[in-house]
Amino acid sequence: MIETLHRLAPEHDPLAVLSRIEVHEHTVQLALNVAVLSPEARGLPVVMDRLRRVLVEGEQLQVEGECLWVHIPRRLKFRGGKAWLSGEAPKRSRMSQALIKALKRSHHLVAGGSDAEGVLQHAPSSPHERDLIRLAFLAPDLQAAILDGRQDAGLCLEDLRGADFPLCWDDQRRSLRV
Repeated sequence: MIETLHRLAPEHDPLAVLSRIEVHEHTVQLALNVAVLSPEARGLPVVMDRLRRVLVEGEQLQVEGECLWVHIPRRLKFRGGKAWLSGEAPKRSRMSQALIKALKRSHHLVAGGSDAEGVLQHAPSSPHERDLIRLAFLAPDLQAAILDGRQDAGLCLEDLRGADFPLCWDDQRRSLRV
């Protein structure tokens, strides 16, 4: 944090400039004291212009009342009593390991129970496997979206297992909104 403050306001004491730090899931937000950065009120546009020039990609500057907020897309990590900023904030993809595992299992069930022509010889013995096997027949782009973490934010394995989704791929796309 001190290095970031030195980059943003090199001519000021970092602790005098900083009035607040907020740590969020995907950002660290620094509130910089406007009175320290610009003693004259007319100097604020100059300070903001200078700060915008030193911001790195992804950082944003916002004015709120007496503070300039710098939003840094980083994640604070903790280990062994130490804290540091990670290199990048995580992307917002929602790769659900449960959905990915169920999709793989469904394809394994189809491959294991099919004959040479691809016809399923018998239904799986457990109700859980019967629910899972239907996932193998989702539209290919829906399966790819699940594997990439691009599925609808509310979609979970229990929803798919209990859903009565249509066989038509276009209807599946509409109903699952992936």
